[in-house]
Amino acid sequence: ELPPIYVTSLIDAFSSALKGSKPFDVYAVARAVQWVCENTERDESAAKNFPDDADWNWAHMSGARFMSDLLLEEKRLNLSKSADLFQSVQALCFVPSPRVEDEAEYKKDASRFVSLALNSARPVGVEALIRYGRWLKLATPEAEFKRDQLRPVFDVLEQKLDPKLDPSVAVREMFGMHFRMLAWLDLDWFVSIIPKLFPGKAEKILDRFAWNAYLQFGGPLLATFPAMRKRYEAAVMTLQKGEQKVSDLDRILASHLMHYYAQGALELDDELIVQFFERASGPL
Repeated sequence: ELPPIYVTSLIDAFSSALKGSKPFDVYAVARAVQWVCENTERDESAAKNFPDDADWNWAHMSGARFMSDLLLEEKRLNLSKSADLFQSVQALCFVPSPRVEDEAEYKKDASRFVSLALNSARPVGVEALIRYGRWLKLATPEAEFKRDQLRPVFDVLEQKLDPKLDPSVAVREMFGMHFRMLAWLDLDWFVSIIPKLFPGKAEKILDRFAWNAYLQFGGPLLATFPAMRKRYEAAVMTLQKGEQKVSDLDRILASHLMHYYAQGALELDDELIVQFFERASGPL
């Protein structure tokens, strides 16, 4: 029965406390975040003037940021309580924001690059889940770590890549941003879900936002190149020979291809390189 602004401000205060050295019960905050996610809904009629008309979406967002930041604070965490943390980050992955209508205008402007992903509760919740997997793998002694420990994480992430369950472009952007981390968590698993992350024509808008985020923040990985080759081919086919202005994304695409050539993954007579030089503009 507390007003959303009270809970939002309280969680924000604990987020600020993470930056200091004073100890506090981070698990109590995590439980509160989980409770808020599972027992409150955003008020569709509320105005968006923070803080006067803040609704529960603000508290969800604050909770997502707290958990995402907390999972980089290894010294505050205890492996024996990993299940408690998982419950919190899992709850964040299913909060309602952003809705389809929230993304309607965003989808029309692909130049904004991950701004919605970084400022919406569910994508930041996905980021927290990825960081949870990172922490779990790092915190477990190498001799004791088993990939099955990450199975609950992968199950939720795969749900987030099902367009029928989560059609958000912002969520896809978060996957693209954390491409390298996902590959590090479990390369075999990640290679197997790359077709879901970049579904091509079947879900071309989701594909485009994931791809743009990957180019901007992901970085090329030699180990994932075979699984990514078709997506690179599709990107090369969109190049315009007569284009005089070189976009940042096209420049990054070219850099990726040169990286793969330098690493020996591509030869100069490879069809992907040949097509690039046939289709790219002179400036590119």
